[in-house]
Amino acid sequence: VNDPEKCRLFLSAVMWITAEDLPWTAIPKVYGNWKTIYDRFRRWCDAGVFELLQTYFYEDAKISNVLSPLYTKALKTQIQKSLRIQGFKVQGNQIYLPENINRDKGKIRDLHAEAVHQKIEERRKGLIEHEPYLLKQFAYGEEVVPDKIDPELIEVYSGSKDELLFRYASLHWSIPVSSGYGRRLRFLVKDRYTNKLMGLFGLGDPVISLKDRDEWIGWDQDNRKKRLRHVVDAYALGAVPPYSFLLGGKLVALLATSNIVRETFRRKYEGKTSLILNRTQCGKIALVTTASALGRSSLYNRLKCAEPNLSAQPNVPMEQIDKRVVFKRVGHTKGFGDFHFANGIYDFIMTYAKLNDLPTTSHELWSAGYRSRKNVVQETLSKLGLPKGWLNHGIKREIYVAPLAENTQAFLCGNDSELNYYDQPISELFNWYRERWLLPRSERDSRYKEWDPQEWVLWPDGENSERIN
Repeated sequence: VNDPEKCRLFLSAVMWITAEDLPWTAIPKVYGNWKTIYDRFRRWCDAGVFELLQTYFYEDAKISNVLSPLYTKALKTQIQKSLRIQGFKVQGNQIYLPENINRDKGKIRDLHAEAVHQKIEERRKGLIEHEPYLLKQFAYGEEVVPDKIDPELIEVYSGSKDELLFRYASLHWSIPVSSGYGRRLRFLVKDRYTNKLMGLFGLGDPVISLKDRDEWIGWDQDNRKKRLRHVVDAYALGAVPPYSFLLGGKLVALLATSNIVRETFRRKYEGKTSLILNRTQCGKIALVTTASALGRSSLYNRLKCAEPNLSAQPNVPMEQIDKRVVFKRVGHTKGFGDFHFANGIYDFIMTYAKLNDLPTTSHELWSAGYRSRKNVVQETLSKLGLPKGWLNHGIKREIYVAPLAENTQAFLCGNDSELNYYDQPISELFNWYRERWLLPRSERDSRYKEWDPQEWVLWPDGENSERIN
């Protein structure tokens, strides 16, 4: 604060410009140089001073009423600055991406960099002491023998060391990975030969309304309400190095549609009662959906499997094998989301929501808490007088659907009562991946041999500890 009198004059100037809603250059000279006042205001915003003041005097109605407009102006300034730092252009009711960004995966990664960094920092406390142990769960390239790879699926349970590995590995994705919503099922994919991680995937409840998905299924609103429970969304999916160099992501995607996944889901949720509709679930899933991370997907696009399985087509040349498209592209998202508010600015947004008692729960049975980050951001933007259109980040992701049965669409529309599932054992899916991608890639590209898990160290300043109980 230094000089109390200068501080009082500074606050008076900010109160004046806030009340008048004029440009900073309009500040009367009696308050001092407008640029000096503006620069100090920005420093206080960055340091969270107005938030601290509002929080401290929250129960003093008189002082709180005085500080509230300053706090609101400060947060609006912080949000706009955050968007610009990430590369967005802020113009009126919309934010705009850099030109042609949807064609440049590198630029899309850059746009997500702030949110990814924030996610890493959020996880630091719970993972940093385990990092040496977790890095040992990744194979050195020289350990991998393509001919001997033998994948297995390991279900991830809450509170386990597998959960720590799932969280740690997903921090290395190019975009921040959500924790999923509602019903959840998580798997690690491990190589029995090396006993190292190959990849992972997480399945959770899908979004309620997704136009292109719903049109592909043939849903009207009533059918969707009745049968959405038979759909799950792959909110996290991918391979880790060195297996990713061998197109391991395709194997992980195939395994997400395997027999064991739908059977595990059924065992976990069969007979359970849904919270909102109070309906007993059968645990059957008919469809897996997902969206590309960086525009057009090289992982899901044209991903096929042998149909019938390879063992049923002996001595048939690869180019003549009968195949089925596993993941079908059905459209694009509209570019709405909240990742661009998932960096450090979200902590300020959440505090504002709590101090202003914003209603951010969509259903009374979800209690009085906060259902989702998008919900919190949307309500806060509205309260601040900022456009909800700022949730439209403009990055359109490809939507893919993976039917698990021959009659998935008929079942989801209520025309069939039972599912005629595809038979997809892990062994058959792996055999197809092995012959179609693994062995040819290993012969053409030897980069996988050079990979060192130390390349994935997130916290080089961390303690030399391996504590996992």
